[in-house]
Amino acid sequence: MRGRKIIAGLLSVMLVLAAVFAGNVTNAKADEPTYYSVLLAGTVNDHIVTYNVGGKAVTLTVPNEIHIDMENGKTISVTESVEFTIGNTFDSNSMEVKVSEVGGFSTTLAVDSNNKTSLYARANQGTGGLPSESTLTLEIVSKSNNDPESGEPSGDVHYNNGEDVYLFWKGTSGVDYHKFTTASDTSKNIQYGGPSEGTYYLNKIEAVDIVADNNSSDKYADAFRSQIYWVPASVFTDSEKGWSTGDSPLKSLFNGTLTEADYHAVTLNPGTSEYGTGSVVTTPDMAFRVSIISSEYQSIKTAAYPTYPNSPFNSSVFEMPEIDITGATQNNPAIYKVFLEEPSVTFESGTATQITNVEVIGDAANGGIVVSSPSTGRYKLEFKSNYYDSILIKVTEGTTSYYVKVVRTALQARDNFGPGVTDPKITMSYTYPQTMGNHGSFNVFAKIMYANGTTQLKKADSVQVEDDMNPGNYLGYDFDIGGSLHKSEYAVSLDSLDVIGVYFTVVSSTVDLTDSTKTSFSGMKSGSGLGVYYDVVNRKVVY
Repeated sequence: MRGRKIIAGLLSVMLVLAAVFAGNVTNAKADEPTYYSVLLAGTVNDHIVTYNVGGKAVTLTVPNEIHIDMENGKTISVTESVEFTIGNTFDSNSMEVKVSEVGGFSTTLAVDSNNKTSLYARANQGTGGLPSESTLTLEIVSKSNNDPESGEPSGDVHYNNGEDVYLFWKGTSGVDYHKFTTASDTSKNIQYGGPSEGTYYLNKIEAVDIVADNNSSDKYADAFRSQIYWVPASVFTDSEKGWSTGDSPLKSLFNGTLTEADYHAVTLNPGTSEYGTGSVVTTPDMAFRVSIISSEYQSIKTAAYPTYPNSPFNSSVFEMPEIDITGATQNNPAIYKVFLEEPSVTFESGTATQITNVEVIGDAANGGIVVSSPSTGRYKLEFKSNYYDSILIKVTEGTTSYYVKVVRTALQARDNFGPGVTDPKITMSYTYPQTMGNHGSFNVFAKIMYANGTTQLKKADSVQVEDDMNPGNYLGYDFDIGGSLHKSEYAVSLDSLDVIGVYFTVVSSTVDLTDSTKTSFSGMKSGSGLGVYYDVVNRKVVY
């Protein structure tokens, strides 16, 4: 926060921090159960639902007493406590049970050691529950190569810079594919890299313009937001694996018969529709950025290069430089991530219509965020306090309004859970400007949430930063990630593995937390409330 004092929400922060130390923060549950309308996205046979996940057939069994309405889109009405049984072919390392809602909401459900899951396996993880006003979609899917919430890319990407790529999808009559080249035909061109180091060109392509090379009557627009895969041309032409025929393992990828050997022998990069309802995009670890858009697509984009481009939290650098706001509502806003210490963000329209107004919704409007318009169609949000780390804004374009939640953060987390682990721990990474000090300048507190409802408060220990690319190689306590930024890490040991989540709070080490006479507080470094929540069950950070 670099010396700035919190000018709003002060009392709530002090009370929350006191609650952390006292261990008195609890979650209330309604007395009456809520029923959720759930669409079963797979193939339904009696009460067994089958999903094709990365070439494997995986089943989900619905209890016999639950009625499946086959005439209304294979829907069921269930409470959080209803348990589903997942088949033995489910692999938690490569698959996940996903619940999503048209409009942007998406989350995952934990699967226990008995292969059981339920809506409650996610709804009680400190997120405020699941939306009950509309139908949710329940499916089993492959884990993405990247977790869009954590901003931590992962996985191997084997592309030669500038090589042609193929897009595959399941069309009306089988597997379709379309080749994108690096030739001069701009309508088919995929640009790698960007105009400067650390940036990426956004290849924005309308779904209706993608016509199958193998079937000219098929367009991706007819299967929009269905699962897609990107494959390098060098892999596609490898006849040994059968890619050049468009038969095996291409067809088996979609019909559930792809072998494990084939799956791991080739480069498959799935697209994701998690960033908005009007687009299907590449994941952030790709060598290029592509956004396939619908005819209803609406977007805004950042109009200024960030102060800290090396931060892993700036969406415009590491993910998509445009924000898909198609159909974004106040209850289901589009998400834009930004590094907590960025002094401001600037937005302008990414589509033909010009932004005419940006309004901050909630307490942050009372001086915490200042909105200005430096030029026509361009709006700047200046952050006056790091207390406001989740800001809802209303973006108006003419007579239409959309909503965007600006998420400001500086924390990431991971665990070391696995077979044979005798010292389970969770490590939190904190990124901060070097002018703020070093690892010793902060105290990190962890509020550990156990499955039995108990909580435990611990102070995390400073540890050396581990090299993400070379596990076991350590980079020191204050790793210089470039751009005048440090990354420091803090670990907390757990008494058992029966943990569902941990809240991490970062406080300046110079602050006396026992001084009850203070009337202002400038030491919080992790935003409002308890900081960030690491969901142990699903291994992701919830901002």
